[in-house]
Amino acid sequence: MAGVYRRMLDYKASGRAAYVVLVDPDRLPPGSVAERIGLISRHADFVFVGGSMLAGGGFDETVRRVKTASEAPVVIFPGDATQVSAAADAILFLSLVSGRNAEL
Repeated sequence: MAGVYRRMLDYKASGRAAYVVLVDPDRLPPGSVAERIGLISRHADFVFVGGSMLAGGGFDETVRRVKTASEAPVVIFPGDATQVSAAADAILFLSLVSGRNAEL
């Protein structure tokens, strides 16, 4: 994980823009991940996976499939504790703490 964060900080320090692909698991079912992510992720600096609702479940499965199909680091931004996956390269922890759930 430290390597991904270092990479993010390097982008910030250099003033360069990063190309980030956002995957919303509610809008991209796990079965269609490889087909859609494989091509675009070759040109991405990071792939972010997350969403606010995630009504369909399968978050971890989506992260695993994105990780398999992507050449870029996979970063999750969870809205609650059910949207955390060990398969991700990094987590934007602040999105979990400042999410809609006051318990966190």
